[in-house]
Amino acid sequence: LSPNGPATTVSGGGVWAVTLIWACAHIGGAVAVGCKLPSLIGMLVFGLVLRNVPGNLVDDLPERWSSDIRAAGLSVILMRSGLELDLDAFKSIGWMASRLTVMPGLTEAIAVGLFSMLVFNMGFPMGMCLGFILGAVSPAVVVLGMFELQSRGYGVTKGIPSLVVAAASFDDVVAITGYTIFKSFALGASHGGNMAWTVMHGPTDVVMGLVAGSCGGALCGLTVLWDTRWKRSSIVFMLGMFFMFIGRSYGFNGGGAMASLALGISANKFWSTGKPIRKLSTGPSFDHAHGVETDLAVLWRVGFQPLLFGVIGSAGE
Repeated sequence: LSPNGPATTVSGGGVWAVTLIWACAHIGGAVAVGCKLPSLIGMLVFGLVLRNVPGNLVDDLPERWSSDIRAAGLSVILMRSGLELDLDAFKSIGWMASRLTVMPGLTEAIAVGLFSMLVFNMGFPMGMCLGFILGAVSPAVVVLGMFELQSRGYGVTKGIPSLVVAAASFDDVVAITGYTIFKSFALGASHGGNMAWTVMHGPTDVVMGLVAGSCGGALCGLTVLWDTRWKRSSIVFMLGMFFMFIGRSYGFNGGGAMASLALGISANKFWSTGKPIRKLSTGPSFDHAHGVETDLAVLWRVGFQPLLFGVIGSAGE
């Protein structure tokens, strides 16, 4: 489907561009692994090559599609993070977990914001926007690395993988929310926006995402309805995507990300305790969350990872 017209073609258009990026990212990942490098490097490089070789191979990829692919990939990662998060281990760490979740990214954002005011003569809101952009952790890199270490048993007894997974996931929510708040301040200052709503948008964003994700997790906990693994995986995936894209549609980007993370955490908790309604639950199970996470991992490896890193690479010219 071409953004420049209604015609559907094989040799051009958005569908062709996405298919080409996906296929070449798979090839690039395999080449990188063969060279003993992380697969994402090959995916990024092949995406970059597609953008810059003659022939305008991926020029028909709509910017909206590119943004949606990145959002979908983030949603999958956050759902996986929530499903694999050991909530009890995270709680046992206490205040240190909260500090590691918020302080590093916030400190970096403030430092970058202040320096951007001095170096680039930016206003404070725009400087903070830049700070939150640069300060955001990539959960697609950090979280997957922690999953691998956790599967090998490294640091599990001290809760280190759970702490880093939670910190990386919440850091992204903080970065998205902070960016949205200061972007609203920057645009509101120049367009006469509602400052009261600008101030309240960030907390509202996070709270709404937390509530929506928890309600979704409660729905997933009704395992009488989702009595097979593929049903549980399907409902989690569909709810995560729904929350992410409905949030984006109404300007609650941070809320969509928060909902995806809260969905995974709450579904894991409800499955392991047989709640929220015991009559509609098949009983406690510690295997449901791992099974769903495994299915999402397959979707990530086959579809979302090559698309995400291929699209990111193809953005460079």
